[in-house]
Amino acid sequence: MLFRSENGTNHWRLSGIEITANSNYPNGCPTNGKQCFSYFLIGPNSNNYKTPPLPDSLTVDRCYVHGSPTQDILSAMSAQASNLAFVDSYISDIHAAGFDSSGISVYYSPGPVKITNNYISASTENIILGGGGGPNNPWVPSDIQIQYNYLFKPLSWVAASLTAKTMTVKNAFEVKSAQRVLFDSNIIENVWAQAQAGEAIVLTVRS
Repeated sequence: MLFRSENGTNHWRLSGIEITANSNYPNGCPTNGKQCFSYFLIGPNSNNYKTPPLPDSLTVDRCYVHGSPTQDILSAMSAQASNLAFVDSYISDIHAAGFDSSGISVYYSPGPVKITNNYISASTENIILGGGGGPNNPWVPSDIQIQYNYLFKPLSWVAASLTAKTMTVKNAFEVKSAQRVLFDSNIIENVWAQAQAGEAIVLTVRS
């Protein structure tokens, strides 16, 4: 990943930055021949992000976070921290061949989280809350504000998802575990049946 938040990282604001990658990393695992990667443009330390203290007070402000048509990117922002904000930013071309790929994912976090006035384009879920971190995840993401966002999937992705299988499409907004969530004044454009039935918003209950 390009920005990694180590345990205890706190009070950082990324402002006015373009964040991207220059290659489609990777195509497979040399040990078992299967596709595997943990590629996030912004994300936690993948080895010990569950070790306290959590990263805290992280803001992404007016940033351009993107992939390209030929890149595999699992998540633009895998944000496992407390006191998070994503504001006034542009997230695009987030997709991966054969894997779920999200614009913003928050699961190992007590909250609060603010996601406002962003353009977010990702193949599987544009925004997803909860559902990760394993059985020892102590957190329920709480006090979530999601307003004035444009959640978009381009129709040019339809053929790629249905025929070439180069991306997995599910929904625009999914909540697997969260509480006190405000989802207001957002625009959702283009969701179709592929890996799920094609609902724009999916609410479930799980760890």
